[in-house]
Amino acid sequence: MRFGLIVGILAGLILVIALLVPAQSPTLLPVPGRTPPPPAVTSCLSLTYAGSGRLDVLPNSITLQTDSTSWVLGRRTYRASGNGDPLWKEAFWSYAGLDSIDITAHHQPIMRLPIAAGRGRGIPYRDGSLLPSLLSPQRQFTVFVVPEACVRERAA
Repeated sequence: MRFGLIVGILAGLILVIALLVPAQSPTLLPVPGRTPPPPAVTSCLSLTYAGSGRLDVLPNSITLQTDSTSWVLGRRTYRASGNGDPLWKEAFWSYAGLDSIDITAHHQPIMRLPIAAGRGRGIPYRDGSLLPSLLSPQRQFTVFVVPEACVRERAA
């Protein structure tokens, strides 16, 4: 009887801790080494996805702007904007090595994308407590990137 009481109290304590401890925000570690110089021209990317359950909030196109913002990702970041969820209109990006970038927006997935055409990956944003984050079906997803002409360039 005492053993069952101890196990019950311990299980309840673990459940309370899992509901109170905040989930850790996802991060993508920067690739060591040099990064390209600051961008000189605005560039645009077309994005498609595989393996994501929330395609409606992810952008189909992203504009990588040249003006820098604060050091959001722990390194120099630049402004970006995209369609999809309205939060993507105020996105930001940074170099993650010589051949890739990281891009995200407030409370949105972090995506590591190649600078040229290719395949990247995304990590969903997690918030709230630890237990719902662990039970969430969202996992990493694949991002397919194709550079495209920016709208301003098409009009000219």
